[in-house]
Amino acid sequence: MSVPRPVAAGAGLVARAARTAARRRRAPALHPRGVCAEATFVVHPAGGAWGEPWLDEPGDHRVRLRWSRGAGLPGRLPDALGLALRVDDAGGPGRPLDLLLTSSGGGRVSRHLPLPRLDATGGP
Repeated sequence: MSVPRPVAAGAGLVARAARTAARRRRAPALHPRGVCAEATFVVHPAGGAWGEPWLDEPGDHRVRLRWSRGAGLPGRLPDALGLALRVDDAGGPGRPLDLLLTSSGGGRVSRHLPLPRLDATGGP
């Protein structure tokens, strides 16, 4: 599936803005601070197959996760909300799988772009 042209142009603009912000603050521009945790991801398949063995078969998987605000803005301001998950051994023994998620819209184009939010439960 190809990315719509406006999305690709928007991504380039975001990347340039992030590089500028990083230079000015002398710190990572995106997700500079976050909360980390370890957990167990328990899989109880119900329904159709996903086509991924680690999701299609019952099991427990060690995960490390990190919640963060995209630009690191104060909590009273909307920001892109991110969740990074590392699922150990999901790709096979010694092969972790990384899932990177961010708040976005629900439309055809907006689902490809980070969408600032105040609340992690406030959208799709």
